Amino acid sequence: MIRKALTILILVPFAVVLVALAVANRGPVTISLDPINTGDPVYSIQVPLFLLVLSLVIIGVLIGGFAAWLKQARWRRRARALRAELRRSRDEVSDLKRRAAESAAIVTGAAGGFGKGRNREAAAWPARRALPPAA
Repeated sequence: MIRKALTILILVPFAVVLVALAVANRGPVTISLDPINTGDPVYSIQVPLFLLVLSLVIIGVLIGGFAAWLKQARWRRRARALRAELRRSRDEVSDLKRRAAESAAIVTGAAGGFGKGRNREAAAWPARRALPPAA
């Protein structure tokens, strides 16, 4: 709800300014790509002034966004490396948990073979020793 209200508060005045710019600057402007012959340029086009201004603003925003994207490349690369390291660490932790469970099962199974109450302390030793809590 707040996002919609904020969007309306920003977009409606922007649209009003944009329409006012377009209405006030409808006159044609000659864009020339011939710097030598300014009187009768070979490569020229006439466009409304508001169209020229809006297109230059859009091009500026695109160039600025591309420059920011290029500047942030090292941070994206670092984030990818950290994600890969986290994935490897999680795989290693799950492998260690699996191996610890298998070892506990083997030790518990071997402890059951000590006999009928003759060496209770040796049989109970693996059960008393707790593994550290899992992350």
